[in-house]
Amino acid sequence: MQQLFQCNRCGSQNYVGQQYCYNCQQKIQYKCSNCNGLVEVTMINCPYCRVVLPWPTPHKGNYGHSPQQPTQKKKTNPFGIIAIVSLVLTVICLLVDVIIGPPIDWESVAKGCVVIFLGIFAIGTLILFIKHIINRKQSNPWRTGAILLVVIVGLIIVISIFSANRTSQISSHPPVTSPTPVVEPAPIRHDISMNEIMSNSAYWNTAWQDKHSDLVNVTKRINQQYLRTHTYIKGETDCNDMAIDIWNMLQTQGIVSIIVAGNVDDPAPLTSLNQCNHAFLLIFNLGEGESTPRAFFLEPTNGQCYFSEDFERNPQLKLYLYRGFYYTKPSDLKADLQDRW
Repeated sequence: MQQLFQCNRCGSQNYVGQQYCYNCQQKIQYKCSNCNGLVEVTMINCPYCRVVLPWPTPHKGNYGHSPQQPTQKKKTNPFGIIAIVSLVLTVICLLVDVIIGPPIDWESVAKGCVVIFLGIFAIGTLILFIKHIINRKQSNPWRTGAILLVVIVGLIIVISIFSANRTSQISSHPPVTSPTPVVEPAPIRHDISMNEIMSNSAYWNTAWQDKHSDLVNVTKRINQQYLRTHTYIKGETDCNDMAIDIWNMLQTQGIVSIIVAGNVDDPAPLTSLNQCNHAFLLIFNLGEGESTPRAFFLEPTNGQCYFSEDFERNPQLKLYLYRGFYYTKPSDLKADLQDRW
């Protein structure tokens, strides 16, 4: 029976004594069984040890027919399998999106299908590439580089399409934020501070300088004149209106006065106009040789004027003393008290 052996290149079965492989036409080299020297099938004796070579009879370079080859499984194209699997999964994702998803945006669906297909294909190719590297000790560097390039390009395309699609979705759907609480702006105040009054001589009645007693007498006369025709009735008449009327009468006589909104019942510090329950007038004047103005208060509801010595005798009057909100004209007072006027 003729002996068979496998070709080192393609693995096909060949008869001993063949000069070339039936399948791949690779030239077959033989060794002498005595000295292991390389011999040709046309030789009868080994050229090294002269031993007769045990060729089968008849020995020829090629036999008339090819030996029966073992049954081999047909190799499948792995890239075709990956493509089919990618297509099937893409169709499944599309059906799921159509059935349970929102109204169809075909442009988004098309982009999604491309992303899914390329993503699965690239991942499958990467797995196949890794398996190829592991199983083959010697691989074609050009083929290996081409496969790796395909994988990299595929991943770049997938990432680019996904990023662009994600960006468009974000831009078309503005982020949902919790409503910002509406903060009411602080109301604009029209009063001035005591520091402004004490630093501005326009409020000091400089035209009446060195005439303090005359200023006081004129002020008292105007106040008494007003009370001859006006009566304060608590709950019926308004001290704000009375203070504004007297402010106007003093202005006519060239006397500058400050309208004060204060509280003459509660000694607590005043931080809001809501704490105020009374209005009266404050008048400044420079005495002879003085650089700091002195002040006295005019009560519009009873016609009284209160001076510094009065505060010492009656502690209750100290509630008038520099406690309140100061207005240089009636319109400013009305602007701040418009909800209570």
